[in-house]
Amino acid sequence: MATDIVDISLAGLVMTYTMYSVVVAAVHLRGMGIAQDMVYGMVRMTVQLVAAGVVLEYVFSVDRWYLVVAILVYFLLMASRIVFRRVGGRSRALQRNVVTAIAAGGGTVLAVFMLFTTGHATILDPRYAIPLGGMIIGNAMSGCALAYERYHAAVQKGARQIETLLSMGATAGEASSAMVRESIKAAFLPQILTMTAMGLVMLPGMMTGQILSGTLPLVAIKYQVAIMLAIVSSNAVVATAIVMLESRQIFNRYHQFVAVPYEKSFKTKQKRT
Repeated sequence: MATDIVDISLAGLVMTYTMYSVVVAAVHLRGMGIAQDMVYGMVRMTVQLVAAGVVLEYVFSVDRWYLVVAILVYFLLMASRIVFRRVGGRSRALQRNVVTAIAAGGGTVLAVFMLFTTGHATILDPRYAIPLGGMIIGNAMSGCALAYERYHAAVQKGARQIETLLSMGATAGEASSAMVRESIKAAFLPQILTMTAMGLVMLPGMMTGQILSGTLPLVAIKYQVAIMLAIVSSNAVVATAIVMLESRQIFNRYHQFVAVPYEKSFKTKQKRT
């Protein structure tokens, strides 16, 4: 099997940009109103990836553990910031809860993956820790946002039902159990659907990248299976953590329904969407 990597020439890359530009032009002529966003997304993606490539080449060359840790912490903080901005919150408690949830889910699963799946020798190897950490934390970010939004929407919608159950002697956990289950399920259901399609209608990104780099397909498959299971596990932990942390803002220690926090900003976010 050939292991030489076929590089993409500058002319080939320009061709893909040209193809994308044709699509943008067609969208603009159709008056869809998203052509500017498409151009902005393309430019931002290019700049960010080039910058990331430069940083990663340096990190890989010097191979220092503290740089790996710094990048993983950066991933965590940026993921938390993106979630915080997406849900439109204005509370320090929410910011703390988001960071804690992603760190608990993404960090724990990544540590277990690096220690026991790929082996302890890779735990601070930048070639493994950074790309794997990016995938796990990135998906944990999405799971956190999905669980948060679904939980608060469900609590707002079912506020009267919750109050009724509490007045009948139910605990906070019992009164909101249906909302909790719905929220956690929403966080990792998309990944479960993705798993069912793998190998049938698509070859996932990690597996494709490894095969293109010369890795044997069966080795790439093992990595893809392992990382998908890790991602779903991470989303489950993150969703559970954010819902449990946020429930403390909604119910007090006496199991009383206090209020739905961030309600104004969340409704504003919904209207904009």
